[in-house]
Amino acid sequence: MKAIFKLLSYFLVSIIVVSCQKEEEIPEGYHRVVVLEKASGGNYSYFFVKENGDKYWIATNFMEDVNTGDTLYYSNAMEMTNFFSKSLEKEFKHILFVEDASRTPYKTPEFIHPEIGNLQDTTIKIEPLPGGLTIEQIYKDKENLNGKIVTVKGKVTKFNDDILGMNWIHLQDGTGDKNSFDLLVTSDAFVNVGDIIIVRGQIAINKDFGAGYRYDVLIEKAVILPEL
Repeated sequence: MKAIFKLLSYFLVSIIVVSCQKEEEIPEGYHRVVVLEKASGGNYSYFFVKENGDKYWIATNFMEDVNTGDTLYYSNAMEMTNFFSKSLEKEFKHILFVEDASRTPYKTPEFIHPEIGNLQDTTIKIEPLPGGLTIEQIYKDKENLNGKIVTVKGKVTKFNDDILGMNWIHLQDGTGDKNSFDLLVTSDAFVNVGDIIIVRGQIAINKDFGAGYRYDVLIEKAVILPEL
């Protein structure tokens, strides 16, 4: 009987060891980190994490139910140096902006990139601004407008503060097709989703910030103008 018991015990331990080894296998290109410290600022969560022997900061879209001791997985990140978070009033010498952070290994990401999933609102109908441009016109004439100052009026459909040191505003005005209805505006200004605003700034095209932040056209360093 003792021999059988020992054999069964050995068998169970072997299964547990093999299972643990499988759980620890990390596919190429993926990272597994343990949260040591957390902070929240604006729409983002900041985590001080440990990966093997390395410790570093990452930033993700706000993840309320992640606590110290939890494990996170990611594969897509962009490094920033000397990044200052206005919401935390803290400077990070090195920080990774993680696009696909998840508590589930290699499955559905809990980070939603600010511009992914921004749907067209067909109810928006903004009267064209006298002397200004519509979003559709900006897309159609982007090559000629590159580097020029433009003015556009639209409704705020998304707002994310403190991304790469800027606030990111998404505007729609009811013009454009499925590929040209949404216009990104970067600015120091704070706005609310649902606001109808007039912005003035410089057109930039083919802008690639890395980690999936790529735009055919956007308005940079915009200011918010009062209603005419």
